[in-house]
This record gives sequence, structure tokens and C-alpha cells, in this order.
Amino acid sequence: MKHFTAVARNRVIVFTIDAVVVAASYWAAFQLRFDFNLPAGQSANFLNTLAIVVVLRLVAFYYFDLYRGMWRYASMDDLKSIFKAVAVSQAAIAAVVLFLRFSSFPRAVVIIDPILVVLLIGGVRFAIRATREMRSQGNLKELPKVLIFGAGDLGESIL
Repeated sequence: MKHFTAVARNRVIVFTIDAVVVAASYWAAFQLRFDFNLPAGQSANFLNTLAIVVVLRLVAFYYFDLYRGMWRYASMDDLKSIFKAVAVSQAAIAAVVLFLRFSSFPRAVVIIDPILVVLLIGGVRFAIRATREMRSQGNLKELPKVLIFGAGDLGESIL
């Protein structure tokens, strides 16, 4: 039972971090579009669409299995899943923004935000993996030498 609660707690932490990163990236997209001088009407657009963006992104992340593994094992497959999730969620976000007809919604945000999300979500995951790998580098001299031959994905997970 302790293992389940630890896993559940870690997933809640990952989910929360993703929500914060998605919201921060969306805010940064608005700020970049307006050279960090956001007009009052655009801050209303940001606030009115923020919940929609966060929910659609997190649903897409869940659908594309971004929460199935831990970040210390982040791989190129995870990066592909991030691209797919962001592309699908961005199409949904653009459709909702067009359907709800937000007044003078900045189209550049629709382009800037997904780029930032991929960079930030991917960056966080790979930074954690890199940190774990660097931390374990110091202990490698003490470990016995082992050859893993022909195991494919299983061999990588054993390593």
C-alpha cells in the first residue's frame, strides 16, 4: 500500500507541475506577443481562456500517456508523445477560441504557445532525467562491470 500511495503522490506532483508549466507558457506567449506590455483587453482574453487551455492540454497529455512513466526514464518516445499531445490540444484550443469568438484574440499566441509548451514540458522532463544521471555518475566507479547483450528495451530498463 505504501508503494501505491508514493506512486499516486508522484503522479499528482507531476500533474501539478505540468499544469503550472502549461499556464506559465500560455502567460509567456501573451507576454511575448505584446513585448511584455499586455493591454487590458488581452489580459481578459488570457484569463477567460486559461482554464480551457490548461484542461485541454492536460487531457491530451493523459491521452498520449505522458503520465505512464516516471520522468527519470524520459526518452525520445516521450518527446514524440509531447509533440502529438501539444498538436492535438492546440487544434482543440484554436477551435474553441474561434468558436467562442473571443474579441481580438491574438493569433500569434496560437503559434507561440505550443512552441513554448513543447520546450518547457520536454525541458523539465529531460532536465530531471539529466540530473538523475549526473547524480548517479559518481557511483559508477564503485559498481561492477556488466555486459547486457540483446535485451532491447528490457536491457535499457535494466541498465
